[in-house]
Amino acid sequence: MKGYIVTARDCIQFAEQNNMLLKIKKEVDPCYEIASITKAFDGGPVLLFENIKGYPGWKVLANLMGNRDIIARYFDTTKEKLSEMFIESVASPVAPLITEDAPCQENVLDKNIDILKTLPVWM
Repeated sequence: MKGYIVTARDCIQFAEQNNMLLKIKKEVDPCYEIASITKAFDGGPVLLFENIKGYPGWKVLANLMGNRDIIARYFDTTKEKLSEMFIESVASPVAPLITEDAPCQENVLDKNIDILKTLPVWM
C-alpha cells in the first residue's frame, strides 16, 4: 500500500498538485446550488466550495470519487487495473491505523445538536 493516498485531505492535495481540483470561491447556496454545480461537473474535476451561504468557515467537497481516471491516479494505477486492485485489496485487507487525535474529532458537538443547522445539508 506504500504510496497510496489514504485521507480526503491527501486526495485534495493530490488533486490540487495535479490540476484536478476546481476551487469555487463565489458564495454558493447549499440548497440546490451546490448539487446543481456538482451535477454540471459530473465526471469532471474534484470540486471544493469555499464559501457556503449561511455557514461561514465551512467548505464542501464534491466529486472526490466522481471520475475513474482520478480514482486510479489516487491509487497509482490505471482505470483498466482499478477493479483488479480493489478485488485484491478486499482479499488482502490492511489492519486499521488507530489514532488518538483524528482530524474528524477537531470539532466535537455534544450539546444542543441540530444537524440541519450545524452542517450545510438540505432535505
